[in-house]
Parts: sequence; C-alpha cells; structure tokens
Amino acid sequence: MLESEHTALEVLQRNVDEYGISTSLADLVKAGFLRNNDHYLMNLISLFRIMMLRDLKKKAKIRIDKGAFLLGVLDVTDTLQENQIYCCISDPGNPSNQKVITGRCIVYRNSCFHPGDIRIVTAVKCKALSHLVDVIVFPSLGYRDIPNECSGGNLDGDDFTYAYEPMNINQNRKPRILENEDEDEDENQAVTIEDIKKLFVNYLFSDKLEMIANAHLAKADSSDVGALNGKCIRLAQLHSGAVDYPKTGTPPVFPPELRADEFPDFMEKSDKKSYESDKVLGILYRSINVSEEYTPLNVKNFDKRLYADGFEEFLDDARKLKREYDSNIRGLMNQFGINTEIEVTSGYIVNTITNVDKKKLRDVTKSVMEALIPTKRHYKKLFDQEWESNKDHSRVESKACAWYFVTYHPSELDVDPSKRMFSFPWIAHDVLCGIANRNSRKIHVSMELMDFFGPCNSKCSYNLDEGQDLISWL
Repeated sequence: MLESEHTALEVLQRNVDEYGISTSLADLVKAGFLRNNDHYLMNLISLFRIMMLRDLKKKAKIRIDKGAFLLGVLDVTDTLQENQIYCCISDPGNPSNQKVITGRCIVYRNSCFHPGDIRIVTAVKCKALSHLVDVIVFPSLGYRDIPNECSGGNLDGDDFTYAYEPMNINQNRKPRILENEDEDEDENQAVTIEDIKKLFVNYLFSDKLEMIANAHLAKADSSDVGALNGKCIRLAQLHSGAVDYPKTGTPPVFPPELRADEFPDFMEKSDKKSYESDKVLGILYRSINVSEEYTPLNVKNFDKRLYADGFEEFLDDARKLKREYDSNIRGLMNQFGINTEIEVTSGYIVNTITNVDKKKLRDVTKSVMEALIPTKRHYKKLFDQEWESNKDHSRVESKACAWYFVTYHPSELDVDPSKRMFSFPWIAHDVLCGIANRNSRKIHVSMELMDFFGPCNSKCSYNLDEGQDLISWL
C-alpha cells in the first residue's frame, strides 16, 4: 500500500470505517501526499494495513465485494411480500452513485450461530421504498418475519449482513425453534424498583453469553459437520436465549456436557488446552504474520507544494495552538495508555501500555474516538474563525499553510524525535489538499514549459522556500 497510490486508494475506499478516517486518508492519497512520502499519512496507512491483517487473522474479516453490513428497518408501506427485501446501496467513494439490488441473495445477523440463521431471500425493486438508501428493508407481511428467523436479537436497531455473490447455499434450513411462545404472562403486573435491582444482580451473576459463544465456536471447529452438530444446535439455541436474557429475565442454563474442553489455536486461549485447527479458520490464522507492536516510520519530508502567500502572519498563533493541541493529544495518550500519536488520532490502536484485554480493545477505540472528536471539532472551529470573519479564501489557505509550516518545517521540529507530533495541520486537511492539488498543477505546467523552452535562465527560477510564485519565471 505504501508503494502504490492505486492500491492504497482502492483498499481505503473499499474499507470505509464509521469515523471516516479511511475516507480522509483517501483524500490525502489523491492529493499526492503518499507520493511525497508524508510522515503522517505513511504512518497512518502502515497502521491501517496492520489493522486489516489483524482483523483477517483473528476475526476472519473477509471483504465480500457484492455485499454490505447495513441497518435493518421495517417496511411500513406493507409493499414487500413474504421473503422479499429491498436494498439500495451507495458507492462509498461516490455516494450519489446508487444501485438497487435485485435477485437472490442471503441475509444474516451478526453473530450467526444457527445453520438456519442464514436466510435466502429475494431482493426486489420497490418504488414506494426508493427513498431508503443503505439499509435493508424487511417485509411486515408473512407467517414469521425474517429478523425473527435470525438468532441474536429483534428488529430494534440491529445490523445485518447481506451478500449477492454466487454462493453454494441452495436452500433455507429450518430456523431456530421459537421458545416461550405459549407462556401466559401477566403484562399488567406492576414492576417495582426492587424487581429491577433483583434482575440486574441476577444478570451479572448468570450472564453466560461469552462462554456459550466460545463453546459453540470450539465445538463447531472440532466437529466434522461444523455448526450442524447437535451440540452446536443446542448452543445456538442457548445463545439466542442469553442474548434476550436482559429482556426476558430468564437466564440460560449452560449444562456441563455443552462446555468446551479444548479450543482451536485461532481462539488464542493460552490458559486452556489447545489444538491446531485444520479447518479454514485455523489455516487462515497460521498463514498471516502480523506484528503485535507498531513502530512509527521516521520519514522527514517538508512538502513544498503547501505554500500560500501571507502565511507568516499566522505563524505565532499557529505555534500557540499547536502546543495546546499536542498537549491535548498527549493527555489522551496517557489517559488510555496508547503509545503513539498516530494510533490515538486514527483509532487504529494496535496495542496499549495497560495491556487491555483484546476483547475490550474495541471499547477502548470507541472511548478514544469519542474523546478525540470533540478535540478535533474545537480546533476546526478555531481554524474556521478566519473563514467566518473574512470571505477572502486566500487567508484561509495562508492559515492552513502556517499550521503545516509549524508542524513540518525542519526549523520547527523538536530536537527529540520522540516528542514530534504531526497530526495538528490535518484538522484542515481539506484546505491543504486544495492547496496541494492546485500547486501540483502549476508545477506540472511549469515543468512542461521548461521542457518546451529549454533550460531555464536566472530570470525564470522560482524558490518555494522564499515564497516566490511557483511560475514567476514565466
């Protein structure tokens, strides 16, 4: 990815994250910062690559081109018939480019445990639902709704995966058995605070969700028939009940015979008896080598394209704001035990000083981003004050140039490389990309003219460091 702009763009645009980091990285690549070996961008892409490989190795997170992970919603128009869905998806790189999916496809909810959780449905066009984009619309008609046939939740904000790639799934298997449908419950029974306290405490002591999920994965891996194994079917049923436990108040009963005695190597249960899995997850796990640590790349490059007249006026203010911003970022690094600025400003967290449980790393990432976003928003607002008070866009570019200068110019760098921080100017990455794109075109034109007219004499020289115009020699 670091060697090819095309590859970097393709991977970044196909793997959009919820915080829009990969989209921002794609913008920087398009503006030529990867080609110019920008320190911040190269480290971000290096981290992105590590995260992709780690997800592939440890979560078997494999991209399906003809598919998506979307929110499920109900067809309130009663237009869709039983076993039909409506799905219109947009291109992450160009949201205005939309496509309505039609034909046979599969739908399932994450996580998927029961063999019947994968539902074969028919995607159709529906004019009444054409205003809905990037969601899966499920029918309100039929004997049993599709989300209910998928284990693990109800249609209350659930996410679903759908795929319309040609797959070797020819028919629907029977969905999980519905439980407790015939029980009569007194819906008018008064619920007291004591009832809520009791349920909460019982839930803390009786929650077996993770244990059931681990046992299911281990049993399925060791069985010749996978998830079709009888014990796996029972575990899938138990898991569905465990998911609903906070709502139903009925704790799952996890019998000893369903518990796993040994685990496949890809589950990384170092404190348990383990074996080398010969299934696809085990083979994939052992075939990928990815570092558990991240060492930042030490790249020094001041991009001379990022020049704008009058930037000197903003240097003092830029230095002051950068000191404050860097202090805020270091505070987040200390708060969450994160080693590098690159990790904390992207959410691509490879490791933490505090050795957070790997299962909790996603929660740490969420907390980091929730703390980072207001910080970025604050400094973006400070940057935009120039635009609000002055409609002269050239001053906005001068300010962005000053922010870049105090971060990257050799005369501004800290003597200690470990104390250097580079994320500050990219708060205004859209403005910097605009400057870079425009000046790249000017340089391209000037180089063509130099080739046409021959060697340039002293009258047609330019010097970006001294702030002369890019094509003053003309």
